[in-house]
Amino acid sequence: MKILLAIDPGQNTGWAYFWQGKLSCCGLTKGPNYSLGPLLNTTYLEVVIERPLIYRPRLMKGDPNDLIVLALLAGRFQERALAAGAEVKLVTPVEWKGSVPKEVSNSRTLAKLRPEEKAILDGVKCAASAKHNVVDALGIGIWRLGR
Repeated sequence: MKILLAIDPGQNTGWAYFWQGKLSCCGLTKGPNYSLGPLLNTTYLEVVIERPLIYRPRLMKGDPNDLIVLALLAGRFQERALAAGAEVKLVTPVEWKGSVPKEVSNSRTLAKLRPEEKAILDGVKCAASAKHNVVDALGIGIWRLGR
């Protein structure tokens, strides 16, 4: 079975590493290095990265120029994963979570976690305001696994 690394790129990049269909570890990495280090040095690795999506102006939040930086960052992760020999899939937020608000998406993701996976998430040391990035990475991974 392939090993899966799910990445939600951003100023605080969330990541989740699944082995044999179960969460093995997860966390948050911050710039400027955005290193995922040894997580990319694995045979049979599949990497799923969220690709930014431009929304219609009435639905857009924040500065649209931020999407350029986000797209560059997603491309950096894609390039690193491909260089490590991984199979890479880029997915839009709409593909993996639909068009529901973040609170609904995060709630659905948390409901799909097994007790041991919730314990792994609870062990992530980061600011509460940034933890949603880790939950998004979990959601991307769970979606890819078909759970």
